[in-house]
Amino acid sequence: MAEFLTNTAATVLMSFLSLLSAYVIMYAKKAKAKTEKEIEKIENQKQRELFETAVKTVDKLSEKTVSALEQTCAGEVRKLVKEGTIDRKYLDDIGKDAVTSVYRQLKPEYEKALEKGVNDVVKYITDSVEEKVLALKKAE
Repeated sequence: MAEFLTNTAATVLMSFLSLLSAYVIMYAKKAKAKTEKEIEKIENQKQRELFETAVKTVDKLSEKTVSALEQTCAGEVRKLVKEGTIDRKYLDDIGKDAVTSVYRQLKPEYEKALEKGVNDVVKYITDSVEEKVLALKKAE
């Protein structure tokens, strides 16, 4: 009888330990999944913040570049184009130089963030520069 009770107690204890182990494993998997979600959320947030910083940087660089070009030559070239003295191509070349200037000033991590957020980084910068030119023209 004592042997029967010992075997029964051992069986019950082993069953309990098996259930406890299964519960611990299940809890660990849930905790791991939750942790992975939180890590992904943090990484997504960092990517979003990096993208927003990159957009602000492009905006500031575009504004400064257009302003500098306007101060040095664009205004005069635009005037000469209106008069028909020179070809509009010169003005287009100045715009391309502005885009190239902004693009070269971007940090590599900003460029990568923009690549993930927009389809074409150069097109995005071009649009930003053109927006600043338009704003400058309206202000005149």
